[in-house]
Amino acid sequence: MDTILKKTKEEYEKIIASILKKNEVFVKKGPVHLEEFENQKFMKVVIPQIEPQPSYRYFVGSRINISGADDPVLRFVPFINSEENYTTITNYDDTLLTEKPLTQSEAIKNLALKKVFSQFSDAALYRLKCNIVDGKISEIKDTREYITLQSVAAFLKTRVIKLLEKWERDFDRNARPLYTDNDSFNAYFCNVCLIFDCNVHGAFTKRMPKIENEEPPIKCSNRCYLCLSTEGAYKPDAPAFEAASSTSIHTPALSSKDLYIVQKIRKNFDFNCCELTKALNFFCDLKLSCKSVFLISKKHKVNLRKYTYKEKATAAPSNYLIKYFELHQPCDHPGSCQKNKNCTCHINKVFCEKSCFCAQCDLVLSSCGCRKCGKSCPCRKYSRECTDGCRCTHCTNNDIQNMKERPTYVAPSIIEGYGLFTTDELHRDDFVIEYVGEIITNEEAERRGLFYEKRKLSYLFDLSNQSDCTKETIDATKIANKARFINHSKNANLIAKTVQVAGCKRVGFYAKRAIKRNEELFFDYRYKDEQKKNYEIKEFMSGS
Repeated sequence: MDTILKKTKEEYEKIIASILKKNEVFVKKGPVHLEEFENQKFMKVVIPQIEPQPSYRYFVGSRINISGADDPVLRFVPFINSEENYTTITNYDDTLLTEKPLTQSEAIKNLALKKVFSQFSDAALYRLKCNIVDGKISEIKDTREYITLQSVAAFLKTRVIKLLEKWERDFDRNARPLYTDNDSFNAYFCNVCLIFDCNVHGAFTKRMPKIENEEPPIKCSNRCYLCLSTEGAYKPDAPAFEAASSTSIHTPALSSKDLYIVQKIRKNFDFNCCELTKALNFFCDLKLSCKSVFLISKKHKVNLRKYTYKEKATAAPSNYLIKYFELHQPCDHPGSCQKNKNCTCHINKVFCEKSCFCAQCDLVLSSCGCRKCGKSCPCRKYSRECTDGCRCTHCTNNDIQNMKERPTYVAPSIIEGYGLFTTDELHRDDFVIEYVGEIITNEEAERRGLFYEKRKLSYLFDLSNQSDCTKETIDATKIANKARFINHSKNANLIAKTVQVAGCKRVGFYAKRAIKRNEELFFDYRYKDEQKKNYEIKEFMSGS
């Protein structure tokens, strides 16, 4: 341990020296010489008063909603232009405000611990921790990992379990690279966008739909595994499995890694054993026959339940009204959806979407066959935009998904600060703009709203009053579009509507009445009198 500390101290001193050397570049040496001018060479001119532009907070422009992450730790002191103190910060689980910087000895010890941990694999350290927690120290006391950590713990005057708990916390903080874990493709697949690593809806799907092969399998040779089947087709649950004799054909032993690859391919792709054998021999450098792979598949069965997308819409119960979650949770279960306690769509009283995995779905909203999708359109009745499954010819119910925003511009408001103005004349019920921002949970909105209230400025838009863990709030403080500049008025000319688009809840602003060109846009914030006082909301009355 003394050797490790000595080497770590030398590295630490080199890092400090390198930082100080880089800082010297930005230090100006010597006095600054200012050129002196004679006053008589210049004219004195009185500059007329120029009205300053209103101030506003910086934000990142976006045309789509971005899924925001919860951060229950207060990592810095936010600026509040007020004499109030910070004693009301109670919504945070932990805070780093009182954390002191590390001393030189503490920094060297932390670096030394990282060096010690780097000598062992994460799996070995995890097994070591599990054995200690389970009280199986006799099984690990002679291992290299335990002996090393025991000497480190004795030097630092602590216990081995405390060191492993610190390693576990550091491990959890480190973000894993994409596509390195075993189930990364399934975990990062978005069933709404049909892409990997989606930043809009987040990684919430549990399963990727199975890709099915519609062509029947063909015998690769006279010794093909299909010769074992009387039906001539590959079906994992068919009599072909029972017809094969494990004593007549030698079953090779595969490594756990190769066996995992076999199970993963069979789970996500509808390969017959001939195609699967070619893939394994090519990628895993094996020499297997399709009969051997067939017996391996028989021995190690996987769940090969087939998934199908919705093609023909069916009727749904009339009590499934406008109640939707921001992030649609695709259902995944056998059997029908109606009155199924395992169906998340039935439990949440929502219609199934194309992203669901249910094979016998009877909870899909009937697709409309309107011509122009007016007020009588079934999709409009349930506050939904039409999908590609609808048979409407001249659809007008797809404004948000196609981003059909009306031309608008930002300018100084007639109330205060900036406001949003329309460039063209608008008719009643015309779609104007979508409210865009970060999609956060209600619990995170409560934490952020604490500081927004002290700043007397908030861009939180509540979508519903679901549980705290549900993403039901849009925050347009840091990420937003021009809709964040719309001001409040009781006599508003816009109305906010929540619309279901591809399984997700979106907020759109629609014209409440006919709006003239270059008229400022308003909508009713629906704030209570106490909220108006806290945020210093000014009322605007049309015609005043």
